[in-house]
Amino acid sequence: MDTDLLKDLNLKIFNKLCASFFDQMGFRASKAVASKDPERSDISILYSKNNDKPFSIFQCSIRPGSTPAESIKNFKAAMSGADLSSGYFLTTTEFSEIAKDFAKENAINLIDGEKLIELVNNMPKTSQNLLFEIAMTKGEAEENHKTDAHYCPKCNSKMELKVSAEEKYKTGKYWQCPTLECGHIIAFI
Repeated sequence: MDTDLLKDLNLKIFNKLCASFFDQMGFRASKAVASKDPERSDISILYSKNNDKPFSIFQCSIRPGSTPAESIKNFKAAMSGADLSSGYFLTTTEFSEIAKDFAKENAINLIDGEKLIELVNNMPKTSQNLLFEIAMTKGEAEENHKTDAHYCPKCNSKMELKVSAEEKYKTGKYWQCPTLECGHIIAFI
């Protein structure tokens, strides 16, 4: 995955990518506050998958150019409103220097496009594949993406849609390569 791919994402797909990124890190996200800005996602609260105690919040932005300090100040207000002391703000591009300074003073972790790519590339290969698959889901194809044929990124076999009895995966569904030697799995998003 690279930054050019991120810059082509619409807000809905980028937000899904960010939520899945946190999911792969062991956290679940729950929508908390709707955004009125068409370039910023709704604000979501992050929970550890082990308990129901919120520990942070996040928001995504697809604003072209540098994300301004005003966006980060609005995010800080949402953090305070949720009574949380830290948060993550992710963007497909970069942050202005004033935004970076404000974030440092207010326990806001800024993740720009380059940093997100670096973090994703340091994840296990299965997580990278899942996030790449989400990023490749372009706007109009999004609705068909769930049920369209998937091809295994390892052996290029046509994957089969399976349902997990134990609901191991978020929806209980997943794509699995039918080739016995491979058996690669991709989460159903």
